[in-house]
Amino acid sequence: MLYALDDEQPDILYLHGAINNAMMRSVVAQSDSPMPPVCVQVTLLDGLVLGLSTFHSSCNYRSCSAYCRALPLTDDEEKLHALKLISNHMVDGRFDQARSPTKAELKATTVLKLTIESASLKVRAESANDDKADYANEQLANVWSGVVPMRQNVFGEPQADPKVQSPPPISDNIAALKQGASFDSIAMAKESKD
Repeated sequence: MLYALDDEQPDILYLHGAINNAMMRSVVAQSDSPMPPVCVQVTLLDGLVLGLSTFHSSCNYRSCSAYCRALPLTDDEEKLHALKLISNHMVDGRFDQARSPTKAELKATTVLKLTIESASLKVRAESANDDKADYANEQLANVWSGVVPMRQNVFGEPQADPKVQSPPPISDNIAALKQGASFDSIAMAKESKD
């Protein structure tokens, strides 16, 4: 689902989807409230946290839940304004480069104008937090631990846990998450081996 914030109205979030989208239809169908409540959640995966034990492995992420009131847009000019914000959120200036939506396309598109009433944010941005005994355990000296960063579903260069005094070389399965490789391409390569 595509979205955009309105710079001129920072408490406004626009969502767009097909008119037959079940979530959009359920919001539009709520006739008991002029602006039904909607919760929008967005999570960005920032990295795989690989501990010396599987118990201390995790993910670094940023997650936001925005609690809103929804207003389905029916005015074509207001819909076009929202669609321009959404297009330009994906690629700056794209709306003016591409063909404008036709009347039929506008009719087939639902746009929700969401007024954000409150929001909460949760962030994890740290390395592994293994037990002190695991850091001193010689049997774990060859186990790599640390963070494999990800940005927009693309892996970054693995970063060793700074608490490990002499990090071992990166194992083959972690090296497969090489910098610039997408999560999808790695998953497809794994499927082709199976």
